[in-house]
Amino acid sequence: MKKILAFIFPLIIAMNAEATRAGQPIEVAFVIDMSGSSNGLLNDVRNSFYTVINEISSLQPAPQLKIALVLYGRPSFGRDFNYVKVVSDFTTDYDQIMFELVKLKPFVEKGDQFVGSAINAANRNLNWSSNAEVPKLMFLIGNGMVNTSMYDFKKATEESFEKGIQVMPVYAFVYSKVLREIPGWQVIANVAGTTYNEIQINKPLRWVTICQDNDALIQFNKKHNSSFVPFAVHSSELEDRNRSIDEYCHHAGPSVLEARTYFKCSDAYRKEVARWDLVENTYKDFLNIALIDRTYMDGSLGDMDEYAFKSYVYNMRIERSRVQSEMFYLTGGNNRQYQINSKRALQFISNSTTFQQVTIDAIMKIALQRGYALPPFASN
Repeated sequence: MKKILAFIFPLIIAMNAEATRAGQPIEVAFVIDMSGSSNGLLNDVRNSFYTVINEISSLQPAPQLKIALVLYGRPSFGRDFNYVKVVSDFTTDYDQIMFELVKLKPFVEKGDQFVGSAINAANRNLNWSSNAEVPKLMFLIGNGMVNTSMYDFKKATEESFEKGIQVMPVYAFVYSKVLREIPGWQVIANVAGTTYNEIQINKPLRWVTICQDNDALIQFNKKHNSSFVPFAVHSSELEDRNRSIDEYCHHAGPSVLEARTYFKCSDAYRKEVARWDLVENTYKDFLNIALIDRTYMDGSLGDMDEYAFKSYVYNMRIERSRVQSEMFYLTGGNNRQYQINSKRALQFISNSTTFQQVTIDAIMKIALQRGYALPPFASN
């Protein structure tokens, strides 16, 4: 009996620890320079966004990744706010953040980078968890002199440290200015107790894709979108948001569309879509479909009798399930990350000085330190 208990107790403790990790978030704030000297960075962020989400979500157990977005350095953000804009507080609605990024113009001619003000805005205007066990990362990505702000960048970084926020400075390389600018970014890393990183803007990524039929991905995404049954007040706006993101990813290239397609099969995506799409909303409780308020639905759906309405939604569910299964299979399914890692290793692919890899590596490192594990058969 003692031997059995000696085996069971560690197992129970490990299971409880895993359940605890699964219930806790990882908070990641992207504080990004959108000034003229960082032109091209926006496209790098947008094109890598779902790859970052997918790879972090492959951890075991899947973390509750919360993302916030703060932008700075564009005249349109307003002098009264030191050209800083808090675009989104922490959220698991990743499409909302991507949509805000998609709406931005990729290039501007100028802009003032007030780094201290940007860090301060992220410290004070984002709803960081008070739980010391929750990993908190702030990626400060850009370039320029760090001491131009009215708010001292060292003081702002110290305030982050006191709150348990790890500020990760990522310098977007500008060859003509490195000698003047890099030392300040290194100071931020020293004050924060983190690592200084550099990325190259517009560096051609060596993308890894699983699906060899991009046209099939395009068609399945169209079929997926045609199976929506919007029912909420703002359904039309959210449906348009979904299509806008799909269109951007389509034009950005096969690898971007593939990452987006795989994400659309995830629980995170389906949970958010369930707020406005009846097909997702009723997956677990189809019997209550008769109670749905059809006030905001398309006229033809609103006028259907109960039997016809149920039949219509049920048929859309069947179509959605079929399409999502195909999308999931084409993009690698449960073994997607293993296949991607294997291809990277075989082709000696390294994107180490890119937004995508720097952010993934930093988040992965902290997650693994907190007890998360890589997916089965995966390797760094």
